[in-house]
Amino acid sequence: KIKRIDNYDFRYEYFGEAGQTFSASVFYKAFDKPIELVRIPEQQTSTEYQPRNVGDGSLYGIEVEFKKNLGFMSPKLEKMKANANVTLVQSQIEMSDQEYTQRKAYERTGETITRERTMAGQSPFVINGGLTYKLDSAQMNFGIFYNVKGPTLFIVGGGLFPDVYSDPFHSLGFS
Repeated sequence: KIKRIDNYDFRYEYFGEAGQTFSASVFYKAFDKPIELVRIPEQQTSTEYQPRNVGDGSLYGIEVEFKKNLGFMSPKLEKMKANANVTLVQSQIEMSDQEYTQRKAYERTGETITRERTMAGQSPFVINGGLTYKLDSAQMNFGIFYNVKGPTLFIVGGGLFPDVYSDPFHSLGFS
């Protein structure tokens, strides 16, 4: 069966001289039964997973990105550029009756299970940034880069078994 994703986005872009840019966007996506990695609910004694179509979902967010030469701060920084990209996302899946019933059956004291949960595979934020320097005399570029992706639902749990999340991973690279 063909699945549908409706995507809406509004983007502003500015292109300056020497490859300098600024952009900002807001976006919304609606998913018709997306595929997620799900704990097989019938297997209550093992940890088996499979891709499955789940309830309808949606996400919305903002993204801001820039690339800027730092020469405006000092002529000594003319060969240095900064860049960054930040994305913030709110996602949700409407649980199937089966998933909701299983979660309600194992609801803990103080916990409130609703019909919605976070979409698997969608991080609530992504941050990328970097500084580069161009050394003309040696025909080389140097850069240091930082990346992090927020905690992400990796495997959808069910019933007795909880959801599995990936922790944020901070990466610092040099090239």
